[in-house]
Amino acid sequence: MAYPTTLDDLDASRGATGQTLNSPNHATHHANEDAIIEALEAKVGIDSSADTSSIDYKLKSASSSNPGHQHTPSNVGLSNVDNTSDATKNSATVTLTNKRITKRTGTAASSATPTINTDNVDFYSLTAQAEAITSFTTNLSGTPTEAQTLWIAITGTAARAITWGASFESSTVVLPTTTVSTNRLDVGFAWNTVTNKWRCVALG
Repeated sequence: MAYPTTLDDLDASRGATGQTLNSPNHATHHANEDAIIEALEAKVGIDSSADTSSIDYKLKSASSSNPGHQHTPSNVGLSNVDNTSDATKNSATVTLTNKRITKRTGTAASSATPTINTDNVDFYSLTAQAEAITSFTTNLSGTPTEAQTLWIAITGTAARAITWGASFESSTVVLPTTTVSTNRLDVGFAWNTVTNKWRCVALG
């Protein structure tokens, strides 16, 4: 029996209290019930059903595609999503109001060649510099963008010489070459895409 397109009504063949079994025909009522149960079984399907119209097949078969419940990695991209309005949110122009952006920080006590990845760090501090800094460029990494900023703070245990290396340049603000006693030295930079260098723009 095919699965019905409308709901069956068994009231007519069920009969009522006091009626004889053959009026209405009781066998007819059982036949109707059997047909409905068989239709339900056919629709649900046996375990591991090969019937493409059964629910068991649609839910469990890897070949099911109409509508299919199996998901494959190639079908979960944005191109397969009806609403892709969120797809460009990261690159959309927006205005932030009353939002604080917390700086990404890195720190070390002392290093002759500090390790700074500007993809992960906006502010870097040396808190107890105990030797001369021979190069800020040697262990510098990252892919900075135009006008990206970097702030470096150096506190020496005494006056310490500073060599910045090829990735840094002066502007009207000259790169410092030493710390002063145990005072903290703050140096601010902005990325210059013309020279591909961190340009010194602030000193304090």
